[in-house]
Amino acid sequence: MNNSTQMPELQPDTPILTVSIIGGDQEEKTLFESLLKASKSQSETLVIQKPATVGELTDLESRSHLLLLHLGTTSDLELKDLSIIKERLPTIPIIVVADLNDDTLGQKAISLGAQDYLFKEAINIYSLSRAVRYAIARNNIQIDLDNALSVMEEFSHTAAHDLRNPIGTIQSFADLLLSQDLEVNPEESKHMIKKIYACSERMIQLIDDLLLYSTSNISVDMTDVVSVSDLISEVCEQLNCDSKVSLTGSASLVGNKSLLYQLFQNLTANALKFQKNAEQAKVTVSINTEEIIEGYTAISVADNGVGIPEGKLNQIFTPFTRVHSGYAGTGIGLATCQRIVDLHGGDINVSNRTEGGTEFIVRLPISSEK
Repeated sequence: MNNSTQMPELQPDTPILTVSIIGGDQEEKTLFESLLKASKSQSETLVIQKPATVGELTDLESRSHLLLLHLGTTSDLELKDLSIIKERLPTIPIIVVADLNDDTLGQKAISLGAQDYLFKEAINIYSLSRAVRYAIARNNIQIDLDNALSVMEEFSHTAAHDLRNPIGTIQSFADLLLSQDLEVNPEESKHMIKKIYACSERMIQLIDDLLLYSTSNISVDMTDVVSVSDLISEVCEQLNCDSKVSLTGSASLVGNKSLLYQLFQNLTANALKFQKNAEQAKVTVSINTEEIIEGYTAISVADNGVGIPEGKLNQIFTPFTRVHSGYAGTGIGLATCQRIVDLHGGDINVSNRTEGGTEFIVRLPISSEK
């Protein structure tokens, strides 16, 4: 028997609200279904699923936006169902509807993972609609927070490891210097001091990159109108690479000038760095104004360098990822580029060129000003 009822199909981009009603008899499920249908907005497609028990939850229900769990008068015993559901479907928000108006039971339900606890007799169209939307919103926020915390933990661990390495090297060479007569081995001592200095420079670069990465998503002025030509000229002047970088096309972007400069500086510096022969490096920046989609234009930064191992292409925007040995860097530059592009509402993709080298394609908002 089909336990699902679905509203008439609307346009493909219409929001779909899927609710699984678990527990209670058929009459109670029909009541909840009627309230949900009456509370949905006109732009939504509502899908109601009514598995008889928790054990009948299927893969279809696991993609639901929300679960409505009805508890009867033996609610304290039935709360075990809530624990089972949260274990099986940890990312799906749950609203508990109970026959008992019991604050203690409600607190227990929330502690077990429910987003809300409603007394059945007090439910109406408006209270249920608000509870559903608040539960979904709170759950999405919690998922985002959990993901952010996970990323932060991994980020902190890697940052600590990368900072500890040069500190350990500095300490080792300092110990050697302290243990010997500097006048007896001046050349060796000078070599150790150079190593200490190089490690210090690496730490400073890493800290600077971390600061830029951590502040690149802070609210900034996004109303600058910036010529791509001017940006590339400034980058080339700073990197002293005019003869190796060419620009085709012209456009002005809308965003934050400092962040856009940092974006193209990172991409150009990487293109020049990852080369078999730095003297033969060539970087081409191309602006495609023929296909402007929803106010965004594509800008390509292509080089003739060593390329990226195919298995690493999907990892290079992760902080501290370094796919090539033998080249200096902190592994934060492309992660910062990703953040800057995200902040501008665009996207960035990378691929290896068939003729050798790498191509980054960035989509950024284009100015309508001439």
